[in-house]
Amino acid sequence: MRKIYLTFLLIFLFISTQIAPIYGKENTVADKVSFFIDANATPKKITFEIVLRNESDALLNIEFPTSQIYDIVLKDKDGKEVFHLSEEKSYAQVLKHVQLDLGKAIRWEETLESHGLPEGEYEVYAELKAKRINTHEAGAITDKKRIQIPPDHPVFKNVQVRGEKGSYQVEGKACTTNENTFYTVEDGHNQQIGETKLRLQNGPSECKSFVLQVSVPVNELPQNGSLILNLYERDQEGNIIHNYPSILEIFY
Repeated sequence: MRKIYLTFLLIFLFISTQIAPIYGKENTVADKVSFFIDANATPKKITFEIVLRNESDALLNIEFPTSQIYDIVLKDKDGKEVFHLSEEKSYAQVLKHVQLDLGKAIRWEETLESHGLPEGEYEVYAELKAKRINTHEAGAITDKKRIQIPPDHPVFKNVQVRGEKGSYQVEGKACTTNENTFYTVEDGHNQQIGETKLRLQNGPSECKSFVLQVSVPVNELPQNGSLILNLYERDQEGNIIHNYPSILEIFY
């Protein structure tokens, strides 16, 4: 009887050492970060904004095989590549580490000046070039968006925005003889500044400069989304014409 018991015990111990323990399914690396790109396109310039946010409950240590953190590719409606960020830059061939606290985000901005691209629809693709996040392989972390490059605006030209967190300065030119020129500020859901007359500087030229100071209280800024300045005219019947939207700031 003792021999049978010992034999059974040895068999049980042997089998138990061959069975790997099974734990609950762990979240994927992609669940721990959110990565996305937005783009603001004008007839002259495209501004790309990339955001990486820690969605986990712990500090993330993100490892990159080179100094390149992300890449951006822009394609036209036929799928032809018209811009590739990594072909415009060089990167140091050294390991790079980025630490990201829980709930925090990092924002990067790239600008394509004087792009010379025709109006129409384009697709922008972004890829995080991470190799490892903490102890896990990063895998593919990407985002893509469709954007529209507008035609050259008949009235508002060279509009430039500076500032952040509710305080902005907007400069540009309005090529018009129409005195009914206005602006509003909204976020797609709420209007932070109602219709206000746009004051143009006096001068002999048909294209008159303007400098606009925009102030929005912090408690009225959107939590997630874009704060947008709309420049426009009204015709003799009071209809809005020649609307020109310009992003003041994107909030995440």
